[in-house]
Amino acid sequence: MDKPPLLLAKDLCVSYSGIQAVKSIGFEVHAGECVSLIGSNGAGKTTTLKALTRLLPLERGQLEFMGQSIVPCSAWDLVAKGIVMVPEGRGVFARMSVQENLKMGAYLRTATQEIELDLERMLTLFPRLRDRLKHLAGHLSGGEQQMLAIARALMAKPTLLILDEPSMGLSPIMVEKIFEVIGQLSKDGMSILLVEQNATQALMLAHRAYVIESGLVTMSGLASDLLLDPSVRQAYLGA
Repeated sequence: MDKPPLLLAKDLCVSYSGIQAVKSIGFEVHAGECVSLIGSNGAGKTTTLKALTRLLPLERGQLEFMGQSIVPCSAWDLVAKGIVMVPEGRGVFARMSVQENLKMGAYLRTATQEIELDLERMLTLFPRLRDRLKHLAGHLSGGEQQMLAIARALMAKPTLLILDEPSMGLSPIMVEKIFEVIGQLSKDGMSILLVEQNATQALMLAHRAYVIESGLVTMSGLASDLLLDPSVRQAYLGA
């Protein structure tokens, strides 16, 4: 690719509680790409995302977004810059209604009419949320909370959407629906960084992917190539 990456991560190293969870990880996301990080439990995927979104400090490494370093930024600065993450575990505001959660996603925006149009778009994208607008988010099923978490993130109009384990703990039907929406967002040109243990689904969705093992990138390439790679299939795809 000729253009510089939208997101560049280089030589990331993260330690906490005396453990070096991420040893030297690097990857890129270009505008309009869906890039997936796959690996087993404890490989360092979520820690990488937390460092990227400034929720964990970097021991060393380079992080650039749109050509500028984001290492000095705080987590809340990144939302204003266009980086929005849907965390593992969803993180919805349980005592707020679905509608209030969605509007919280747009808290940095001021154009009321555009916010209302995007709210309607979210309810079209996730019809189940329309029927539950006045319900407390904490009363939703796990799948509905995941829909809400993604919709709330989209209300911020992200330049880069980061998804951490969006299928975790969901029923097969809900997993199918969530990945269908992620696929549609990708087709619409949204830049996405996806961390997902369901390696088959992740590789089917992504343009490119990185395999992480023990805090290191061990393989990378086109997702379609990794999907067919014998070592990847044996380790992560059950084949």
